Amino acid sequence: AYTFNQTNGKGQRGNSWVSEPEKNLAFSIIFSPNNFNIKNQFIINVIFSLFIFNTLKSLQIPDIKIKWPNDIMSGNKKICGILNELKIKGNEIKMIIIGFGLNINQEDFENLPNATSLKILKGINYDLNSLTMLFIENLNKYNYILLDIDGVILDQVFDNYYWSELVPREISKINNMPLVESKAQVAVMGKDLAGTLPWYEIEFWEKRFCLDLIKPARQNLSHIKFLPSAQESLKKLNALNKKIIFLTNCDARLLSVKSDAVPIMQYCTAFQSSTDLGIIKEDENYWPIVFDKFNIDPATSLFIDDNKQIVMAADRAGIKSSFHITEPTSDMSVIYKQEWKNSLRTIEDLF
Repeated sequence: AYTFNQTNGKGQRGNSWVSEPEKNLAFSIIFSPNNFNIKNQFIINVIFSLFIFNTLKSLQIPDIKIKWPNDIMSGNKKICGILNELKIKGNEIKMIIIGFGLNINQEDFENLPNATSLKILKGINYDLNSLTMLFIENLNKYNYILLDIDGVILDQVFDNYYWSELVPREISKINNMPLVESKAQVAVMGKDLAGTLPWYEIEFWEKRFCLDLIKPARQNLSHIKFLPSAQESLKKLNALNKKIIFLTNCDARLLSVKSDAVPIMQYCTAFQSSTDLGIIKEDENYWPIVFDKFNIDPATSLFIDDNKQIVMAADRAGIKSSFHITEPTSDMSVIYKQEWKNSLRTIEDLF
C-alpha cells in the first residue's frame, strides 16, 4: 500500500512523521514470515533498508548511507524513515508491517533542520507515480545472499591449524625435513603466494612436495566446526526464502572434506569454489563470471567475507552491500580492525 497524502504518520518512539500532501511517498508492506523468531527482526530491517538504499543509489542521490536501523541519510540529512509493526505469537513473528516515508518533492521542513528531500538534493521535481513504480519493481529484486565459508560460517581455527601445523608435518614426514624447516618454508611460500590461485590450490602444494594433503584433513575432522551461532544464523537467513550462494576460495577437494564434517551445504542454494573456476575472488575478473553463472544482480545482493581485500573487490564490482567480518576465529586468535564501511564482528551481528 502507498499514498502521497499521509495524514497520521508515525515515527520511532511515538514521534510523528509530518509529510506535506502530494509531495512525498508513504509506502507499507505486509508479509507473514515462516518460523521467524522475534529476536531476528533486525535482518528484516537490513534487507528492507538495502532495498531502499539501492533504489535511491540508482537515482544517483548523493552520499546515500544507512543509519542503522531505521534511517536513510544523504550526508548528515535524513531523507527516509523506516518503521516496523509486528504481530507476535509466543516468540515468533506472525505478521509484520514494514513501512517507510520518503521525502521527495517537499522543500520546506520547518523545525526539522536535519531533513532533506530528493528535490533539494537533485533540483528535480520528481513524478511521484513513476518513482513509486520504481520502488515496486525493485522490491522483489533483493534476491541473493552471497557468503564466504571459512571465517564467516566455519571457524577459521581449522584453516590456521591446517596450514601452520598439518601441512608442515606432512612435508616434514614425506620429505625427511626438520619440522621447523618445513614450517618456515610453508610460511615463506604462503607470503609469496598470498592473493594468488596457487595459494588456495591443494594440488599445487601436493605436486610441489609430492604428498597427499587431503588425508591429514580427513584425519582431523573434529577440528572443523561452525563458528558460534553461525548455524543458527544460516537458519534465520534460510527463513527469508532468499537464494543463498556460498562463494569460497577454498579448494574444492578440501571443501568436500569440510562439508562431510559439518552440514553446511544444506543451507545454500548453490556454491562455487574458486579453484574450479581457475580464478579467485581477489581478481576483478572473477565477479562478472560469477554474476553471469548464477544470474546475480550485484545491486540487489548482500555479500559477507572475512577478507577485506575481497570485500573491496566485491564492492568495486557493484555489490555495495558488502560486509567485512572482523572476528573469523572462535578463539579470537585473529581479530581485524573495523576499517571497512560495513563491518560485522560475526555473521550473527546481522541479527
